[in-house]
Amino acid sequence: MVSRLNVKSFAVIIALTFAFVISIYPLPAQSEIFSRSAAVVLVTLIFWSSGFVPPFLASLIFFALVTILGLISPSIVFAGFGSTAVWLIISGFIIGTAISKSGLSQKLATLISPI
Repeated sequence: MVSRLNVKSFAVIIALTFAFVISIYPLPAQSEIFSRSAAVVLVTLIFWSSGFVPPFLASLIFFALVTILGLISPSIVFAGFGSTAVWLIISGFIIGTAISKSGLSQKLATLISPI
């Protein structure tokens, strides 16, 4: 059975191909690191904007590619996670998701909302 490519899949394939080409053959008058960085940013933006992969996975792919290609040291890439503000926000998201999934948010909303 032949599957047809939709526009989103076709755009992702074209962008990934272009990113691969510019990472292998650097842009004229630009360094190899610049071309690889541009390829990583292009891949990440395509994944985020197309919804081809979930947003968290696009972020993990970005961190992995930047680290694997040696564009920046891992200590700099992950330095932001050392901040307490980041963990406060992440824990807020986790608690908010737990409240929504458990149904507690709906129960509290019906309890305090006027009829």
